Amino acid sequence: MRDRKLLFILTDRSGSQVLVLSSGGGWTLPAYRDAVPSNVGFTDPRPWNVWFANTYGIHVVRRYSLDQQGLDAAYMILESIKEEPSLPEGARWVSADELETIHFVEPEQRMFLASWFGHPQRSVSMPVSAPGGFEQPLSWMVEQLRRHGRTPSGPPEQVKNAYVSTVMRCPTDAGDVYLKILPNVFIREASVVEKLRDWGMPELPAYLAIDAERGLVLMEDMGGCDLAECCTIDLLKRAVQEYADLQVASISRVTPGRPGPFYDWRMAVLAEKAKAVVDKARELLAESPYALTEHEGERLRGCLPDWVDLCN
Repeated sequence: MRDRKLLFILTDRSGSQVLVLSSGGGWTLPAYRDAVPSNVGFTDPRPWNVWFANTYGIHVVRRYSLDQQGLDAAYMILESIKEEPSLPEGARWVSADELETIHFVEPEQRMFLASWFGHPQRSVSMPVSAPGGFEQPLSWMVEQLRRHGRTPSGPPEQVKNAYVSTVMRCPTDAGDVYLKILPNVFIREASVVEKLRDWGMPELPAYLAIDAERGLVLMEDMGGCDLAECCTIDLLKRAVQEYADLQVASISRVTPGRPGPFYDWRMAVLAEKAKAVVDKARELLAESPYALTEHEGERLRGCLPDWVDLCN
């Protein structure tokens, strides 16, 4: 896929307004200076968030990205860390009702925003994607830090934004801490790590606080360096080997049929789960952008025998 331009949709906390900039006698969405490759939404959010902050003076987090095939550009949906940020000169908020009252330099931007405002402003795969969704986790983090006698010494920074988790790094007067926000599919992670700790597994993060119901984990910095900064083939081999060793050492401790807090994903069990997912697929996806038609549901059901054969 060819490189495309990258546009930013910065929303207010309610998600009812987006930031536009004065440009050439009209208005435009903020745009990154260079074209970007496909799947930019799967990358580390820091370069984009930092560039936006340096360019427009607003510290942001990435809610989710829209960069699928068929769009004329890639879009990053952002939100300010501050509830009411100071806007740069020549900028304003615009709501869905105001789209037709202002002149867009590129008319396709108005068309995209009209469609975007009309659909749920969230991603079904991201841990935090709804407007204002970061407010409660970040407030919880500050509350937990205070309970431990620590004070934030700077704004939190989003270091990961993916379907498996969103991670915020916050500097404090006693070193960095990390807030990990888990999606529903990985909601048991904190309980799993605590179980591994009980078994004496090494090199696990030290937890400061856990909210298991909301999938929030506050942890100490483990030291070392980011893989992106110091990654080598030997280091990757070591990481894979340690992960494999941890899994092998855990197998004998898990009781089939009573695996908690682990999931029982043995092949024979997966065959039954596949049947349940197919039965509920249309219901589960009904409110998402991936809703299935009746015909698609029947096609999905037709694949079930092949999936069951793979599990047996």
